[in-house]
Amino acid sequence: MNPRPPARDTAGSPSMRRRLVIMGIDGGTLDLIRPWAAAGKLPTLGRLLQQGVSGKLLSTTPPLTPPAWTSFQTGVNPGKHGIFDWYIRSEGSYRTRVIDSRAIRCPTLWEVISAQGKRVGVMHLPVSYPARPVNGFWISGMLTPPNREDFAFPQEVGEELRNVAVYPLAPLIWTPGCSVSQWIVELKNVIQARKRALLHFMEKYAWDALMVHFIESDIVQHSLWHTLAADFYRNPIVDVYQELDNALGEVAVRLDQDTAIMVVSDHGAGPSSGSCFHISQWLRREGYLVLKSDFATSVKKAAYRMGLTPEHLYPLGAGLYAVATRLGIRKIPWDPVIADSRQTFFDTFVLSPENVDWTRTRAYCYGDWGKVNLNLRGREPRGCVELSEKEALQEELIERLNRLVSPRTGKRVGRAFRREEIYWGGQLDQAPDLLFVPEDMGADTIVGSERFVSNKVFGPDMLRLSGRHRFEGVLAAGGKGFKEGAEITRASLVDLAPTILFYLGLSIPTYMDGAVLKELFTEEFLRHNAAKFGEGPSYAPYSARGTDLTEAEDAVVRKRLEELGYLG
Repeated sequence: MNPRPPARDTAGSPSMRRRLVIMGIDGGTLDLIRPWAAAGKLPTLGRLLQQGVSGKLLSTTPPLTPPAWTSFQTGVNPGKHGIFDWYIRSEGSYRTRVIDSRAIRCPTLWEVISAQGKRVGVMHLPVSYPARPVNGFWISGMLTPPNREDFAFPQEVGEELRNVAVYPLAPLIWTPGCSVSQWIVELKNVIQARKRALLHFMEKYAWDALMVHFIESDIVQHSLWHTLAADFYRNPIVDVYQELDNALGEVAVRLDQDTAIMVVSDHGAGPSSGSCFHISQWLRREGYLVLKSDFATSVKKAAYRMGLTPEHLYPLGAGLYAVATRLGIRKIPWDPVIADSRQTFFDTFVLSPENVDWTRTRAYCYGDWGKVNLNLRGREPRGCVELSEKEALQEELIERLNRLVSPRTGKRVGRAFRREEIYWGGQLDQAPDLLFVPEDMGADTIVGSERFVSNKVFGPDMLRLSGRHRFEGVLAAGGKGFKEGAEITRASLVDLAPTILFYLGLSIPTYMDGAVLKELFTEEFLRHNAAKFGEGPSYAPYSARGTDLTEAEDAVVRKRLEELGYLG
C-alpha cells in the first residue's frame, strides 16, 4: 500500500501510468489478519484494510494450491487450464508424477500482459517451474528440483539471484528435530531473503505488474494452528505474518503514486480435527478396488492388516529425520538418492498401485483430497468398466458416498459431485470423474491417494497437521483508482486476472471465466476506464527449454509435497 495520500485529481485519467505489485500470502485468511491488524500487530496490512478495499476471496473446489493459484494466474477454471492437483497420471500408467508449468494449457496472466507490450516480474508462484518466457523476468517456486538452471527466465536472472540472496526455493518444512522457535527464525530468514531479492529486482528492472509469492504463512498454519488457542496474539503464526507485513511495508515505501498494491491468497485456513476419511480404503472395503491374489500382494496385505502402512511408517521416518538433524545432517532427506530409496522401500514393503488388480477394479483414487476415477475401458491402461456402465456406477458411488456418516461427529462426511458439476472446458477430460468434498471443512479431512495410507476407513491424521485449508481466502487492494475503506462481498480467484488486466488498461481475453471486480474501483476510475475485450494471445502448449524430471528428481519434489500434507 502506498503510504502517501492518493492524488485524487488524476485517479481516473485514461493517460495515467498504472503499475501493480501483487503479494501472494499463501493460505492467508482474514480470520487472522483482521484481528491482528486491529491490535496493531500488522501495521501495513492494517493500513491497507482501512485505506483500501478488501474482502474474502473464494477459492477453487477443492481449495487446493495448484488449481487455485493457476486459476488466479489464468482467469479460467481448472477445466480450461488443466491443473487439478499436484500430481498427474503418467501416460499409459496408473502411476503419477508431479506436475509442472508445462501442464498449464492456456496462457498465464503474465504472458497475456507481455503480449500487449507491458513488462512483468514473477517470483516463486507454485506451478511455475520451469520458468516460462515473458516480457520481463520469471523465477520459479516450490516445485523446482535441485540443481536446475531452467528455474529462471532469462537465465542470467537466476545467476543474479544467487548473488543477491541465497534461500531455498523449496518450502522450509518443520521437522521434530528442530525446535519451533528455531524453525520460525528460519522461516523469517527466508522471507527476509526473498524480500531482498524482490527489492533488488523491482529496482533494477522495468515492470508494470510484479508478483511475489510467500508459502511460509501456509506451512506454519498447517503445523502450528493449535498454538492460536493458547495465545491468539502471541504465537508462532503471528510472528510469520508480522515478517510478511514488514516485507510488504518495505515494498510500499518504495512505490510512487502511480503504483498500487494487491494482497491475495489462494485459499483460507482453519483448525484441523485431526481425523481423516481414507477414500481408497473405503473403495477397497466396498469392493470397488480389488487387490491381486499373488504371493507378494498376499504378504503385503497381511502386513497391511497388521499396520505396516504409511500412517505408521511416517512417524518413524520423522523420528529418524530428527536424529539426523541433531547429528547435523538435516539436508540428507532432500538428496535424490535418499528420496528415490524411500520410494523403493514403499514399493517393496507397502501396498501400492502395483498390487491392484486393475482387471477387476472399477474405481480408484490418485492425488490429494477426494478425487475418484472410474477404471474405464479404452481410457485407462487396463480399464474394465464399459462406457455403458459409467452413468450407473457414478450414480451408485455418489449415492453411497453422500450417505456416509462420520463415527466421530455423527454427521455426513461430504458431498460427491460429477466433474461436470464443478468444471468446464477443453481440459475436462483430465479432471477426476467424481469429487468428494467435505461437508464441514473443519471436520474429517478427506484423503484420496494412490497409496494405501491407512488400513482404516476413518482414522487419525498421520501427518498430525493442526491446520487445514478453507474455501475463503483474502483479497485486499489499495492505491490510485481503488476505493478507500470499502469491503467487497463477492470475489473469486478467476476474477483477478481480468480485474488486473482492466486496471492496467489492457485487453481482457474473452475466454476468461472471471469478471472484472468493478466494486474494487472508485466511480471516478470507472467513468474514465471501460473494459476492453479481445481474443487474447495465440497460444501453443509451452515447451520447456529443459527436460522432464528424472525419477529421482520427481521423488525429491514429491517428498516436499508429502511433508506439506499432499500425499499423491
